[in-house]
Amino acid sequence: ELRGLNIEQGPVLLRFLALFAALASLGCAVFLMINPKNALQHPVMYVLYGYIALFASTTMLFEAKHEWIEKVSVLDRYQNML
Repeated sequence: ELRGLNIEQGPVLLRFLALFAALASLGCAVFLMINPKNALQHPVMYVLYGYIALFASTTMLFEAKHEWIEKVSVLDRYQNML
């Protein structure tokens, strides 16, 4: 329970698949952002990869167990903010 609100999570298999998909998205986005030359040649795509990385990180945050998130204060505050 989070400030009087229940965080509902789906079945374990579905959460695992969503977590894996978010991890794959984050990995692809980071891989494409590694080359700083892309930022100069394709700045819009570089920003898009940043948004994809942020969305993937947020997805992983909500699919992980809440007990794990509570242990890291920065992640806990971010989850509470959302």
